[in-house]
Amino acid sequence: MVTQDMFTRASALVLLVACWTSETKPVQPTNPAATTPATPAEEREAIVRIEAQPGAKRFQGVWLDFGADKRWVIDYRARELWKPFENREVIVTGQCYQPFGQAILATHFRVDRMRFVKPERGRGPILELGPEQKLRGTFTLYHFAAGSKRADSPERTFTDDAGKQWFLAGASETIPATGAAARVVAREVVPDLSWMAQADGPNLWILDVRQPDSVDDPDHGPSIVPCP
Repeated sequence: MVTQDMFTRASALVLLVACWTSETKPVQPTNPAATTPATPAEEREAIVRIEAQPGAKRFQGVWLDFGADKRWVIDYRARELWKPFENREVIVTGQCYQPFGQAILATHFRVDRMRFVKPERGRGPILELGPEQKLRGTFTLYHFAAGSKRADSPERTFTDDAGKQWFLAGASETIPATGAAARVVAREVVPDLSWMAQADGPNLWILDVRQPDSVDDPDHGPSIVPCP
């Protein structure tokens, strides 16, 4: 005859065994990029092509053309910083990725660096592009030394929170007034000093200007994928 006490002890034993044999399953991250191993960046040679006119949904692609009908998209907008490289042979490093949300059916490539195969000075304002970065800081002014040719023409700059002052080689968005704080998406560029006189210091090309306290949603980030 099974008593209430025997039933209670048996139930406790079953629960204890279940605790010993249960397997804890890890929680899967919601961002695929967190588990996708980054493929090593490789140098590749291509020709930069820019579509002549915007198409549907204002898409005006910037492409790396490898020949033999092989091309990868690097931007959906014909930003000015790509134009010095248009129809020129370049060396690029970067990684292929899968963008979040709606995207055109094409291989997407994130450019970390771009430079000319055969640089020719005097053809345009930029010789080389660096990787995209996000900086928080304030738009400022740089005053040239008294008595110099540009003493009366201060130059717009961006001073990041670490205290580094960047000269502005160009911008794809409207730049806020001096003294405004912002979080920017930008690329460091190597300017062609034979094209236009530049101050001695690091140069940024501003791609996007955001509120200073804006944050990125990690679930909306791109996923790095192997290049075909």
